Amino acid sequence: MAKYRNLCQDIVPRDVITLSTMADAQYRQRLQQALDYIESHLESGITLEKLAAEAGYSPGHFVWIFRAATGQTPMEYARYRRMTEAARAILSGDDIVETVFRFGFSAQDAFTRSFKNTIGLTPGRLRKSGGISGIYTPALNLQQEGDIQMLNYNLDCNPLKSILRVEQLLTDEVKELVGRIASGAIDIRSVDPHVSDELCQARIARLEKGKMKIDTAVFLAEDLDNIHRQADKWGNDLAKRIMALDKSLPEMPPGCKRLLVGMNGIDQGTFELLISGGYAFNHRAAGGRYAGAKVDFYEVCDAYDSFGPYLSGGYGFSGERFAVKIIGQDRGIYSYLNAGITEADDDQYTFRTNVNKFLADALGELLLGKTNHPSLSAAAEAAGLIKMGKTLVPVITAAQAPAYSGVVKLTRNIIGDFLKDKVSEMDAFLKNTLPGKQGVTPDKLMVDLMRYVRMVTHKSLYDSGFYTDSLPEGGNITIYRELAAKVDGK
Repeated sequence: MAKYRNLCQDIVPRDVITLSTMADAQYRQRLQQALDYIESHLESGITLEKLAAEAGYSPGHFVWIFRAATGQTPMEYARYRRMTEAARAILSGDDIVETVFRFGFSAQDAFTRSFKNTIGLTPGRLRKSGGISGIYTPALNLQQEGDIQMLNYNLDCNPLKSILRVEQLLTDEVKELVGRIASGAIDIRSVDPHVSDELCQARIARLEKGKMKIDTAVFLAEDLDNIHRQADKWGNDLAKRIMALDKSLPEMPPGCKRLLVGMNGIDQGTFELLISGGYAFNHRAAGGRYAGAKVDFYEVCDAYDSFGPYLSGGYGFSGERFAVKIIGQDRGIYSYLNAGITEADDDQYTFRTNVNKFLADALGELLLGKTNHPSLSAAAEAAGLIKMGKTLVPVITAAQAPAYSGVVKLTRNIIGDFLKDKVSEMDAFLKNTLPGKQGVTPDKLMVDLMRYVRMVTHKSLYDSGFYTDSLPEGGNITIYRELAAKVDGK
């Protein structure tokens, strides 16, 4: 059975695993008896002979069927479960020395070695990290079965800890569970209480009259087919409105229009206008364990593939003088600068981030020809910023900013008019989606619908020649901007 990372900072939840290969109910029941015995004897002695007797098999045959079902021998699984529960105790504040003896170890050094080999951290390091790092083994429940629905997910979130918690929460088993909830409300008694609590805290699901229901955007194949048809219509309409701007826009290098019109205007502008207009829930202002997080799901299916490459979104970082913006799937500077970072290690992450602020400024100076150093030039070439001394990425200087100052405002005015025209039609559409019928309100789905509309809009702007870079063919656009260049209204 595959090990998995823990789901939250202060507790190690027990996941619910479905083993579809175990078709015979009596077979499952006998094996479950052995698993239940393990759970009730984690703090006392467990022997292979006793486990086999609980299941009603000979020890040799029991090892064979257990490994076939879980990928581990019974004693390996028992050891992993013991260490997982020890980790739970340590994270909840129990004394480490007392935990050593509680789980059957006679010496602390032997416990520490076994704990680190299993969990990946020493007990003290685990407590200091708050549980964000490490490897854990969930308790198996072989009698928990249902239809399997595999989903991909989209995560929109700012705080690093929330990002880590969401990504650790969404194991394959939990994503399957979300799909089952979306397909039809599930009795809360059939879901592990730790998992259900985390899903509710992450605003992915809600509890209503003893049933778990979806509380975010979960679009399965049928909805995605309908969304594609509607997004194609709305996205092309918006693209035509944007293209009408072309004659009133200043000349700018390839990529700059994608930043100003596309990223700052369409992508960021749409989100801000949805929130300020009251059309969408402001998840970034939400608190709790998953502060600022919004998690959206879509089924792995042909319907989603029909949208084509994801051309929306962007990210970056800033120094004291220069900001770096990256649009699309990065194959250059961001991956270069962040190579080797373990995000769970706060010290390393903070150090590398601060170093990158200085490097961002140094590379900006290099691109403007105001510095020249062999090592810096080599770094810039490795990051795809220059080649043979020639700058490959746009740089917006403070001197150029005044010519671009109105571009974002013009674009956002068009977005605002578009939303006013279409919001009633979009609300009606969203109420008829699968999550809408489960009671998820349109304001919690509007950002997701507009994400697909934007995908179509950007594709149309590339097809028409409005954008002049080559992002749809893969890679990214990296743009440097002097922080004194106020071209985005901020």
